[in-house]
Amino acid sequence: MAGLVEFELIKIGLLDADEVAQQDPQNLLYKKYFMHGTVHHIGLDVHDDPYKMIAPGIVFTCEPGIYIPYRMQTGK
Repeated sequence: MAGLVEFELIKIGLLDADEVAQQDPQNLLYKKYFMHGTVHHIGLDVHDDPYKMIAPGIVFTCEPGIYIPYRMQTGK
């Protein structure tokens, strides 16, 4: 999945392919725009305990998103 995110961010000009090829594995460049996982529990407190076991009645969200700060979109 990380490779796909990197590829798409390079394609739209948010990441540089050479920088990605030489990035620090402990500080992945794509995480600037894709800062969380793609799924989490939804509960009474929106984000339930992430260590809760999967059981009947538990609801998850699927939110694969790339988040681009507004100032980057507008230049402001």
